[in-house]
Amino acid sequence: MGSGLELIITDGEHRIDSRIVATGIGIQHDNLMQTIEKYRERLARYGILLFETGKSQGRGRPERYALLNREQFGYLLMFVRVTERVREYREYVYEMFLAREREHSATPTPAINHLWEKRLTAFNRESCIPDGYWSIFGFVAGHCFMESFRDSQLVESALPDGSIGRLWCQYLRTHDFDMSQIKTYPHRYPDKRGVIPANIYPNAWMGAFWNWFQTVYLREHYPKYLASHSRELPRVGQPETKWLGNKPTGERSQK
Repeated sequence: MGSGLELIITDGEHRIDSRIVATGIGIQHDNLMQTIEKYRERLARYGILLFETGKSQGRGRPERYALLNREQFGYLLMFVRVTERVREYREYVYEMFLAREREHSATPTPAINHLWEKRLTAFNRESCIPDGYWSIFGFVAGHCFMESFRDSQLVESALPDGSIGRLWCQYLRTHDFDMSQIKTYPHRYPDKRGVIPANIYPNAWMGAFWNWFQTVYLREHYPKYLASHSRELPRVGQPETKWLGNKPTGERSQK
């Protein structure tokens, strides 16, 4: 991809025009705006959702578009059909965001969970989920990774998708889902754990998962997980790490 991607700075924050995103991933801008409107409240959790109106062309109505920050861009693409083009574009734009922010940042920024970042990159580049299925990591990775830029800092060995997967399967069993429909795919860890089979689930279950994740897991289980798997990451020049809760020993992939 070329290096001419244009990012806009609004109130000191880099943003990308939704029209550019639509062109980059190969869909109609009207369709992308429908997705933005559908998930408007969720996108607003990651910052003010800005809308602008372009100049009218002839007698047509002026085009309305959104200006997305880095977190909103990543979250939005969770609801777009993932193709190789989308994977490459997501990685490209994310790297451009980071580059622009480094260029314009005059203050130290928080360190992030590098293992989590590597897992997300490896998943986007290498994982091939069969049509009709989805993985928990692919579904919640954007949420957990973006939380690391807020106040939920996970330790290097934390595997929240494993915890989520086990609790999700408990929910499936108690609600009489057909567990024989669950398949696995090879999930690669960028450390000594290597490749481990992880569950994938039918697309028909996606709505039930998202409802459970938002209304049950994030409210009841995630605070407990953070209590033993989070830390206060140091800023540049501050190497000391403060543990919040017990130091974790790591977890296996979701069952």
